[in-house]
Amino acid sequence: MQIRELSTTARGNPLFLAVLSSKRNLQSLKGIFASHRKLVDGSMSPAQLPHIPLIVWLSFAVHGNEPSPSEVAMTLAHEILSKPEHTMLLSFYESHREAEAWGTQLVL
Repeated sequence: MQIRELSTTARGNPLFLAVLSSKRNLQSLKGIFASHRKLVDGSMSPAQLPHIPLIVWLSFAVHGNEPSPSEVAMTLAHEILSKPEHTMLLSFYESHREAEAWGTQLVL
């Protein structure tokens, strides 16, 4: 897991990003993000990037005055990082090709 400061809020408070992934993917984040940008801007197709890991974005606490979403985010991160049946998900979908082969339904 990596914690990064993504930006700041309108009030100037730090906005954090928690990245949960396999050690291999965490070491390659810069390249993974660059590959996804190429997919988004259309400069490359999925066929040209067959081994790009999936990114799942979960946004919590959209409204800053709501405490429960932040608590749920920490609980979900704890569940994924601490339970063997969930930690395997961090490296299970190493590429979109694997996700296509197995389907994309995940139940936590």
